[in-house]
Amino acid sequence: MRKEMLVGLPKIVEEYEIPAEDECSRCGGTLKVIGKEIVRTEVEFEPAKLKVKQIVRQVAKCTECGTDKSEYPKDHFQKAAVPKAVLPHSIATPALAAQVMYQKFGMGIPFARQERDWFCRGLVLSRGNMANWTIRCSEEWLTPIYDRILEKLRECELLHMDETRIQCNKEKGKKASSESFMWVIRNAECEEVQAAFFYYSRTRNGDNARALLFQFHGHLITDVYSGYEKVDDVTRALC
Repeated sequence: MRKEMLVGLPKIVEEYEIPAEDECSRCGGTLKVIGKEIVRTEVEFEPAKLKVKQIVRQVAKCTECGTDKSEYPKDHFQKAAVPKAVLPHSIATPALAAQVMYQKFGMGIPFARQERDWFCRGLVLSRGNMANWTIRCSEEWLTPIYDRILEKLRECELLHMDETRIQCNKEKGKKASSESFMWVIRNAECEEVQAAFFYYSRTRNGDNARALLFQFHGHLITDVYSGYEKVDDVTRALC
């Protein structure tokens, strides 16, 4: 079991040799190397590192523009192309922003705890900054992917759907103790592309299901909740 677990990890060999001048510890005789043995197998952990990356680009000046023989009277400066910043005017890189979001949603680590952890690593990164990064990255980079997932699900022949009660804190016009709903759509294993889609709603109204499944005309597997009857032109199947 342990061998199977470790097979996918990078492997290094740390080898220790007997010094050439060593003698037999029992009689003082000459030693002859006859082989090697594996003493133990360990897993080494390398802590994450932070480094400052400065983006620098070349600037070139045209030797023709701005001269008497050119049709362009002004000098022209041309700059090298650089990758687009994940968040303009921010120190965030794709890797840093992704780590913040992974820690928050993948590992369930609040921004307040992340703030202390980043400080221990030498980076002053406030919880407000991390929240802003998460919102902006979600809107500017992830929303198109999110929308595309729903589009692909609507093309499937068989979908599962359910709505789950949740509570949302600090939502305008709504008490923290009141119920909201997370609608989940998942396609069947027989589909070529596997995907799941989560949609938050303040209510359980079946209009949510109708809007989410607009232009879906396949088989829909749900529980007996009557709200799914609002979905047009589908074949309902009960789980």
